Amino acid sequence: MLLCFDVFLFIGVLNRRKNKQKQINMKLLSREEREIDFNEAYSYAYKFILCSIIVVSIPFYIIWKGNMSFCFFTTDLNLSGVPLLVLCLSFILVTFTFGLFLHEIIHGIVWSIFSKKGTKAVSFGFFNEPFTPYCSCEAPLSIKLYILGALAPALLMGGTLLVVAYITGNVFCLLYCLLFMTTATGDFFIVSLLIKEKGSIILVADQPRGSGYYIYK
Repeated sequence: MLLCFDVFLFIGVLNRRKNKQKQINMKLLSREEREIDFNEAYSYAYKFILCSIIVVSIPFYIIWKGNMSFCFFTTDLNLSGVPLLVLCLSFILVTFTFGLFLHEIIHGIVWSIFSKKGTKAVSFGFFNEPFTPYCSCEAPLSIKLYILGALAPALLMGGTLLVVAYITGNVFCLLYCLLFMTTATGDFFIVSLLIKEKGSIILVADQPRGSGYYIYK
């Protein structure tokens, strides 16, 4: 129910943002290429993950100290020891993998809603190193709409699980929240770069295969 509410609320935001997007003459803009500095990205990732763990976990611990729920399944599976451990790890692996693909699908849906080209504006693929899925939007969008699409998976997936974890005290919901926030590290890194030069940017578009992005001034 909470996730459905988040989705409908988010769709309302999308529609309002889309209606506000102005018509821009692309011929009057200059395009500049921005490549990703992976050393800087890795440094940002370590700091982001550490900060996420601290910011999310400490309030959870304060609220639910001594009353945390470690319930993984809602029914008694009559398993213990190694079989239960294998089942839990397998479940985490499968759901996390599904979450990786859902993360990119959310990117694609949001960006395609904003773009006049619709689904033709987005493309999906896999990075070679590490072997992970990606979604890129090669159609120029306003910086606000691009950022909203970039952060949509973190807000919908990580945000929803965080609320559930804080309400229920479930440790596994908190763990999944942190996992899905971790998968959004690259998105937050790109957004941080865009914010640094936000005043001069009119439009943003991804490079093919997500290797960088273009800014239009």
